Amino acid sequence: MVDLIATDAQHRDMLAIRDCTLDLAFGSDENDFQLTVHEPNIRLEAGASVYVDGTEYGGIIDSTGGSLESNVPTVTYEGRTWHGLLASRIIQPSSGQDYWTVSGDATDCVQKVIDRIGLGEVMTTSPARASGLPVSGYKFDRYTDAYAGLKKMLESCGGKLCMAYDSGMLRLSALPVATYGGVDSDLLDYSYDRDWHPVNHLICLGTGEGKDRTVVHLYADTEGEVSETQSITGLDEVQAVYDYSNADRDELLEKGREKLEALQAQGGVDVQIHDGLDLDIGDLVASHDRLSGIDVTAQVTKKIVKLSHGVLTVSYECGTAGTSKTSLTGTAESTPGGHPYYAGEGLRLSDWTFSADVTQRDVDDLGVLTAEANTTASNAMQTAQSVRNDIDAASLTIGTVTTVQPGGQATARLTGGGLSHVLDLGIPQGVQGPQGEKGDPGPQGETGPQGPQGERGEKGDKGDQGPQGEPGKDGTPGQALTEAQAFLAAHPVGSIFEWNKNQNPGTTYGGTWQEAGRGMDSAYRWLRTA
Repeated sequence: MVDLIATDAQHRDMLAIRDCTLDLAFGSDENDFQLTVHEPNIRLEAGASVYVDGTEYGGIIDSTGGSLESNVPTVTYEGRTWHGLLASRIIQPSSGQDYWTVSGDATDCVQKVIDRIGLGEVMTTSPARASGLPVSGYKFDRYTDAYAGLKKMLESCGGKLCMAYDSGMLRLSALPVATYGGVDSDLLDYSYDRDWHPVNHLICLGTGEGKDRTVVHLYADTEGEVSETQSITGLDEVQAVYDYSNADRDELLEKGREKLEALQAQGGVDVQIHDGLDLDIGDLVASHDRLSGIDVTAQVTKKIVKLSHGVLTVSYECGTAGTSKTSLTGTAESTPGGHPYYAGEGLRLSDWTFSADVTQRDVDDLGVLTAEANTTASNAMQTAQSVRNDIDAASLTIGTVTTVQPGGQATARLTGGGLSHVLDLGIPQGVQGPQGEKGDPGPQGETGPQGPQGERGEKGDKGDQGPQGEPGKDGTPGQALTEAQAFLAAHPVGSIFEWNKNQNPGTTYGGTWQEAGRGMDSAYRWLRTA
């Protein structure tokens, strides 16, 4: 039985989940997962990770949703696989450079990519696990996503990208591509097709118009080697056009060569693995049909992983042949590559032109759809008009606005009903601000009238003069006050002293002082406390 480990948003392990269903895919497309948890008490955070320990099966949670059926709650989480996390980061060339280039051991080059795209907190490479695959001056496509860029870089040196979540980190490494041939038929179900005549003459069209259009002819030989020299002619020659409209000759040669090499696949294999075979994206699977004697080799391009109540199953998709290859397109500054056109029911694609057969049934179906659409639109317009009328009739009136104590909680009370309401507000008083500067003295008022003079009392008799006392002795002359003594005498305890120095007056005159803020003219104020 396999447990799914879940972390918190800081990627610290929280719990193991078994009562769940995980549907995960990565490789050529998708690179995402859906997780349904059947345990009602489990809630996972946005940005949390889920993973199967020791494997590359896992990723980051991006969104969640829920449902309630038959009183059974179900919570579903969706997110990017580790591969999708790489695909959500872009490899950008350095400022002033056309391309970003790497060299060295393939695993070291993988680490350089991790560092460049800023994912070092969740993934790294195994330093002791060199790949033995040399990368020399590989140029990443401009503004390619990191997953596509890494896969393409490793394909250039015969390697594949491997991952495993271990000890709180996703560990990446580069290994040589493995080829699985002569596989016991009991281990897999497969179907194959064989392409006897792949495209071997690619006409590449680049920048320019009309006769000035850049044109490059590339050819593949019987071994799949691509050059500008033609070796296959006559009925065996198969041509295709690669339209890469804004590429110059050098870029057209590079991208056209990649495209023609990709078209040299001999066919495809659809594989369903039972047990006993573990494949990676990029590995090769060979099948052999004893009746026809045909051998076909195809590359693993996608893995589909399902985990249901502890039971893990893995299936694979490989490249298939048989698609239209007569028209290929590319665009500079984006992921290069063409896309085949497929004609659906009633459609034909011939000589760059789509043709369609329209039957009476198609017309009748269209009439039914049109009538339903008109009815839906009419109902929507009526609903919208009703809503508009309600909006026009609605009113919201501000009632009383009172103040509450400073620092209190603001209040709001809505009264009324229907489309008319009154909103009463309570707004906290602001904290009293600092006292403003003292204003200039006002003009002196007029002098009031003088009151009446009181009556003068009678003059008393003059007393006799007393005897004069003896003169006292002269005292000892006192010492003159120092400047500090005079200062302290003039500034007793409780006095405020202002001066333009940010310095304690006690260091100069003595006494004990403490800061008392700044004065009106920004002078420094000191309070004498002892």
